[in-house]
Amino acid sequence: MKDLKVEKLNKNKDISSIENILEIFTKIHNENFENKIEKEYFLNIFSNIRYEVYVLKNDNMHDPHKEENECISGYIVFYDTIDTLELFEIAVDKRMQNRGLGNRLLSESIEFLFSEKKYSNRNEEDSKIILEVREDNCRAIRLYEKSGFEQISLRKNYYGQDKHGKIMMKKIRQ
Repeated sequence: MKDLKVEKLNKNKDISSIENILEIFTKIHNENFENKIEKEYFLNIFSNIRYEVYVLKNDNMHDPHKEENECISGYIVFYDTIDTLELFEIAVDKRMQNRGLGNRLLSESIEFLFSEKKYSNRNEEDSKIILEVREDNCRAIRLYEKSGFEQISLRKNYYGQDKHGKIMMKKIRQ
């Protein structure tokens, strides 16, 4: 797993291979989530400056037949609401799961994100990340709790009758 690295998706540089990236993101999303989406979902995210996207990528590029973006094994998307950041979505390729990669993607992307000038200058109150997760998604909840997120609220029936959403938060600076 040392060949894998977390890096920010450069929306300008990577735009030349956007079709490939959209396909990979869509595939990983649809493997991991009940709500299936089309490529336009991520095209809208990539074109919106309020979203920050990081990828988990194979840094070992010895295969000349593979495009660089084919080595994306996961992604994380944050949404900047001005006064806080939302962890919008995180997913790892099903073939790469159960290796600690979700934890690595989450922790390293948060570290990179808050080292960026526009986020490092935020005051203590605005230096937090909020997320929402299905109450029955135990794997995701364990990941978030291990990374320092705490439940702050519950959205009753958010996903339908008796299907609740947990609101969790992590303070970056305390």
